[in-house]
Amino acid sequence: MCYRLLVALISGSLYADVGSIAELRGVGDVVRQNTNDPLLAELALDIMSYDRVRTGDGRMAIQFKDASVLKLTEQSQIVVTEYVYNENKAKDNKLSLNLVSGTSRFITSKLNKIAKENIKLTTPSATIGVLGTEFLVSVSLLGESTIINLPKENGEVGKIFVDTEGGRVVLDKPFQATVATVSMQPPTKPVTISGLSLNALDNMLLVNPPEEIEEAIEDQQQSSSDLLDTDFLDDSEFLEEEEYEDELEIDRLSIDLLSIDYLLDVITDVLQETETEVQKLGDITIEGITVGYDPNLQLYSFVEGQYISFVRQVENTVDLQLDKSGKYDLEIMTGAQLIKIKVNGGGDGTIIINQSD
Repeated sequence: MCYRLLVALISGSLYADVGSIAELRGVGDVVRQNTNDPLLAELALDIMSYDRVRTGDGRMAIQFKDASVLKLTEQSQIVVTEYVYNENKAKDNKLSLNLVSGTSRFITSKLNKIAKENIKLTTPSATIGVLGTEFLVSVSLLGESTIINLPKENGEVGKIFVDTEGGRVVLDKPFQATVATVSMQPPTKPVTISGLSLNALDNMLLVNPPEEIEEAIEDQQQSSSDLLDTDFLDDSEFLEEEEYEDELEIDRLSIDLLSIDYLLDVITDVLQETETEVQKLGDITIEGITVGYDPNLQLYSFVEGQYISFVRQVENTVDLQLDKSGKYDLEIMTGAQLIKIKVNGGGDGTIIINQSD
């Protein structure tokens, strides 16, 4: 059983019609905000703001009102996080999409009805800005994002800005690519993929990435390893503090399913006392758990872009994404564990998850 909550600050028209399904092959569905029953995908089905669009064993294309197109391959999932469109006020128009998983190809509109700086796409590990181009994004289940700049039909190529908390990479050549492995590291250095055709751009990039991308990831990992091997300080006190800070650098790639202790959820005698001290995760205050990874609660907490995430994968799964500027009171009851968490002091909203019998 999997619980996933996405809490965001919402403004403007809540359920505005932003476009429709223009192409469909196979199976997909649309989960509308504040509803439990997904809508079966069909041609011409309206897509609304805050819809979660999912493909199963099929493919889908969404055409937005400004004539931009998003094509989804199999096993993909996206959320329309913001769409503002007024045909007469291009400078005020906005398009924001959250690419959750799978492979998506974005084709900007020829009508230029949305200013390029107002088009923003996010993944679990990166934020993507667009300047008049087409591009492809593949997001793995762990959140690793591969971004490829694609030429238009006339051969023109625009620019893509790929940002993480660790830095920025600009893609301005055809079939130039970068990988954002985690949000706290910079994207890999741009590489140009040779021998790549548009027909080959699907989820196989996740299973069998091009050699150039694998080499770029290896180069980044080697650079990180060389940096860690460098002795910058002789003072052991400073080294201990640095090691402690490194321990807090937790992300989705840190989740270790092999270290799970399932007995903690079934033996009532081992109910743990939670932390009461207020701790910091970046500029976010957390109370009730050890930030990063709490071994007693087997709970991970980390920042992903504009969200703070809480992940616990034991017998059941909890995966929450909350806007990191919000104030929340969380209660998670799972087996013999009662986890109480305050985010930024709490008070604005309460989220209760009960996975116990």
